Parts: sequence; C-alpha cells; structure tokens
Amino acid sequence: MPLTFTCHVESQDSDFEDSESVACLNARRQTHELMRACSTAGIDRILVDRDPEDRLASFALRDLPNVSVIIAHKVGTTTPALAAQNLARLDQFGNGRLSIAVSPPDEGLKGQGFNHEASFALLDEYLVLMKRLWANDAPFDHEGPFYSLESAYCEAKPFNGRNIPLILGGLSGTAVKIAAKHADGFSLGGSEKAQARQTISRVRAAAQSYGRFDKIRFSIDVRPVLGVTHADAMQRAKQIDKQEGVVILAGTAEEISTALLDYRALGVSEFVLRGMNDPRDIEAFGKTVIASFKRSSDAQNEASKSGSAYFMPFGRFSRRTLQ
Repeated sequence: MPLTFTCHVESQDSDFEDSESVACLNARRQTHELMRACSTAGIDRILVDRDPEDRLASFALRDLPNVSVIIAHKVGTTTPALAAQNLARLDQFGNGRLSIAVSPPDEGLKGQGFNHEASFALLDEYLVLMKRLWANDAPFDHEGPFYSLESAYCEAKPFNGRNIPLILGGLSGTAVKIAAKHADGFSLGGSEKAQARQTISRVRAAAQSYGRFDKIRFSIDVRPVLGVTHADAMQRAKQIDKQEGVVILAGTAEEISTALLDYRALGVSEFVLRGMNDPRDIEAFGKTVIASFKRSSDAQNEASKSGSAYFMPFGRFSRRTLQ
C-alpha cells in the first residue's frame, strides 16, 4: 500500500471577527503560503478543519491540484441531508480529491445527555443516511432513533458517483465497531507502537465481520522535529508546544525516517504531520524525509520489474535478488 504524507493546516484567520480586515487577510495569506509549501514539499494530502464557507478546503482544491484534501467534520453540527449535499458539491469541485475525517457529536450535545454509546449510535445512523443520500437516485423516507427524514434526496453526488472516503478513529470497542463498518481510513491518533499494533489488529478483526478486513488504511499523528544533528533536534523539541495525542519524533532525517519505517512495518500507511506551522520546516522535511521515501518507492517499483528488491535504511540501499 503506498505511503502517504498528510499535513494538518490550521486556519490563521479564525480569530478575527471581520473577515475582510487587513489583519485577517494577512493571516489568511500566511495560511495559503503554508498550504503551498505543503504542495511543493511532496505532501500528498492537507487536513483542514471545517469553516462555514469551507474556505481552506476550497482554496486547496482549486489552487493546489497535486494535493488531496481531508476535511474535518463533526457530526451533530448539521443534518445528514445538508452535510451530504455540501460535501458532495465540494468533492465535485475538487474532482474527487476530498476525504472526510468524521468525529462523533460531543457527549452531552445540546443538553441531551448523550453518553459515549449514544454518541456513536448517532454517528452510525448519520453515516448510514449520508451514504444512502449519495447512493440513491430517488427520494426516500427514514425513521430512526435520532433522525426522521421524509422524501430525503441529495441532488449533488460525489465525484465518483457513489461515495467519499471516510476516516474515523477511537479506541473504545464501540468506536472500533463503527469504524470497521464505515471507515476507509482509521486514525490511530498519537499511539505509541505497541498500542498502534494492538489497535490495528482490533480494527482488522472487527472489519472482517463486514467483509472489509483489508479495506481500511491506518494513519498516525506525528510531530516531526528535524535537526542537523540529534542534539540539535532535541534542543528544538524542548521549545515546541506539545500537543496532546501526537507522537513527537525528534532527530535527524535518518532517525525520523527509521521511526516512520517502524510504524509502516506495523501497517501504518499514512503519517499526519501536526504542529508544523512554518513553511521552512515543511520544506526541509520534504527535501529530506519525504524525498527519501519517494526515491525508495521508485527504486522498489523498478526492482519489482527487474526481479530485485531494494531495502532503504535512509537514502542508502542494499540489494538482493528475489528467490
């Protein structure tokens, strides 16, 4: 499965009340510069949070044709019908380059006292309805525990005509069950290797009951801190703001690459870079770690054609003939 690098980009203009003020426009320009840095550094996907006008997602889908977009979507903020319509239109706009990172409603939403089980039950019904709205060519009625729809129909359809990839997460048994049923991608958050291995095994086992054992990709959240030397990286790591639920990977390009390979060996195929808010850091990461992985992938493809295999510690290849 191909390796994917995704960068989480936070909006710099969300704190301004006047969206057309000079300060807000400058902040927006800085965000766009960060997204362009992702595009030129070899980042495959950009993860953005939703805003009322989906401004960041629209910018990336319009101006950065070589990257895909993951948009974070919290269930409970709108109806399944409206979400299905708006997200399908956005996917059409991006020619099918959209994925959706879905999270359940907050427990206690609107004072209704949702507990953990109810929150994920609502998520399940919401996703069933959204996928049905995308797939159906005729209106339908629905009466469920959380939603009641009459003559529901979604005029806009995903670019591929049926579905938009969904990314879910969570460590509880309920969360794993819902992900096994619906997810195209599963976020491991900032799990350490032992927990990542265990969670991947649990999700695959649960997915098998839905005939989806090999249908789910796994991603992990990391905060790379790149240094010319190990000591330099450790010093830089002391100065950054730690994010809860994010794995800190500090070291040289070779050390970070080795750590990523360890996760890849467990079944992780996507690394979500978080906290990288300086275009220079993204560019440096792209020129070293990402470029090395890309070269390795190209070498492996060539080796498969010639009957040889290449193994990469980091930019250095050892070769053996396949038996």
